[in-house]
Amino acid sequence: MKFKDTEYGDLTGQHYDSSIDVSNMGLTSLEGAPKSVQHDFICDNNNLESLKYSPETVYGDFSCAKNSLTSLKGAPKIVGGHFWCTNNELTSLVGGPLTVHGDYDCDRNNITTLKGIPKELEYNLWCDDNPNPNLIDEWNFRKENPNMTEDEIKEKMFELTGDDDYLSDEAKDIFLF
Repeated sequence: MKFKDTEYGDLTGQHYDSSIDVSNMGLTSLEGAPKSVQHDFICDNNNLESLKYSPETVYGDFSCAKNSLTSLKGAPKIVGGHFWCTNNELTSLVGGPLTVHGDYDCDRNNITTLKGIPKELEYNLWCDDNPNPNLIDEWNFRKENPNMTEDEIKEKMFELTGDDDYLSDEAKDIFLF
């Protein structure tokens, strides 16, 4: 089922002046979702494997928890409130929002690095129950060193933690992990 087949209808390219909640509807696509939403956009507990067709801007909260997402590609670029992507199958935050004016919660996924985390995150990062136990340390390091490249961050995080999640595939091959 696509978003455009819900009670909201096809809102492609439009601005929606209220909140949208399409949780628990068996959605497999957000096709037909509006370009922007004035308040919250909640699409929890569906069968989404992609955020393609998500609103570009959500002025409130955006939640896509409890789906089957493996990527955040297509997520809103700007979230005016909180961003929740918990309980998915994410391995990366690449493709997610560029700006989040609330909390960012990526608990209970398969995330091993924070590559793709927004440069502009106003409140807290929540990333418990992921394979890498050092994600909060990485977040603090990123905030203290905003001008470092991804490669420099990975190298320094490996030095600090000894966690091979921070090694490149080439380096893992050399060390034969």
